[in-house]
Amino acid sequence: MTTQRNVPSLTFRVKVCMDAESGSPQAGWPRLPKALIVAWSRSCHQLRQWLIKETEGKEGPSANPTLVGHLAISTGLILLASVLYWGVFFTVSGISSRWTICQGQPQTEEDEQRQLGELNNRLVNLDARIGRLSAVVDASITPGQTMRLKEQIRQLDQGRRLACTVGVFYFSHRYAALSLSTAAGILALSSLALISKQGWEKSNNAIINIGITSGLVLYSAWTFSQLYGQAANYENYSRKYVLANDLIATIESAVANGSAQISANQEPTTLNLASKPDMAKLIGHVDERLRVINKPEFTGDASFAEDSFQTIRGFIKPGVPEQPTPSR
Repeated sequence: MTTQRNVPSLTFRVKVCMDAESGSPQAGWPRLPKALIVAWSRSCHQLRQWLIKETEGKEGPSANPTLVGHLAISTGLILLASVLYWGVFFTVSGISSRWTICQGQPQTEEDEQRQLGELNNRLVNLDARIGRLSAVVDASITPGQTMRLKEQIRQLDQGRRLACTVGVFYFSHRYAALSLSTAAGILALSSLALISKQGWEKSNNAIINIGITSGLVLYSAWTFSQLYGQAANYENYSRKYVLANDLIATIESAVANGSAQISANQEPTTLNLASKPDMAKLIGHVDERLRVINKPEFTGDASFAEDSFQTIRGFIKPGVPEQPTPSR
């Protein structure tokens, strides 16, 4: 009996909320003024009238959402979808940054100074190794070649950091779109199962609304993911990052060993980096790869949008009026 006096039951609270005429304080609310209880109960009753429409049918009384109720259900589902999408996006982005999957562009001044220090150390070591390469005096590499090779290292470092940042961005969006599509698909299939079991006429309109809204969310998430090319752009910039990272490692190893092996016309060629002509070949080889890395590349698939436009255009295309037959 003590528990019942201290904690109002759910039945009592619903009764207070739904009884618009009741204004007397109850046992569970001894400190609430009478006017507050009356205002609360009337507002709950009015809200129920706005959201739910009770009807009497062959199967007995039923409660279905009103137009405002349908809008409230759809808006709530869309808000939940937005929270899920951006929650997954920021979670994946944060995990990628914390795990340091790849070296992206600096986000703070401290990261910028650290990355700049690493790049300067790499260039100093590269300059020292090139200086120790022995060669014939008349065929030795020139200072201009050394400067160009160091500039290529800078461009490769900048290209791989940009590719990492863009790749993580598209990967996070792709993962968020897949998560949202999965959740919306499960909700749509569950609603369809309930509607199939009960029948269209006997199913509550709220379940039908949930099924339709979740289906639209599923379609929107999937189509926008294809439209902005999230998967394709992620793959493109992932390849660019791997290419830039491999080129940096190749140059550093080649300078350390004094030789490099490249493929020219599908035939492997060994270069002596102490020789000016061979160093020129290596620089040209890296320049070809830099064109691929520095090329802005953003793709998308708009075929479904174009097909939809053509279909709609066929429906709204005005017909040609028939010409009257001239009388003889």
